[in-house]
Amino acid sequence: MTPNLLWATRQYTKKQIRWIKNRFLLTPGRQVPPVYTVDGTDPSQWNKRVRDPAQSIIQAFIDGTQPDQETANIPEDSKTPADVNRNDKTRYECTVCNRVIIGERIWKAHLGGGKHRRMLKKQQRLASEKTQVSLCAPTVETKT
Repeated sequence: MTPNLLWATRQYTKKQIRWIKNRFLLTPGRQVPPVYTVDGTDPSQWNKRVRDPAQSIIQAFIDGTQPDQETANIPEDSKTPADVNRNDKTRYECTVCNRVIIGERIWKAHLGGGKHRRMLKKQQRLASEKTQVSLCAPTVETKT
């Protein structure tokens, strides 16, 4: 595989995992099917770690019983951090990026983001250049 194709495959995998987590695992209160995880990292142990657990889960579903394996879903009665922060309407203004941001979680993400850091460095660089220019500028005195 070419390096670009490997990168694209990894990005697509990350996107799929994020979608599964958001859609099925991190959303209590929605009616979603149970999600079970299997460990497919070692192909030499595929039958033991993937095939056998998957077959037992399917057989339990067919039999109408509860599988031995635990689901990866979050229990209905638990609150996730996303649920806690969902009602946060605090308003933040970023003077560096000239943006208004609503919610503390998003504000913290913005402050740690690459775009904000680049804008901050750019402003600091421009400010230091202005200071250097003003320090080096000749002073003009007028005699009266």
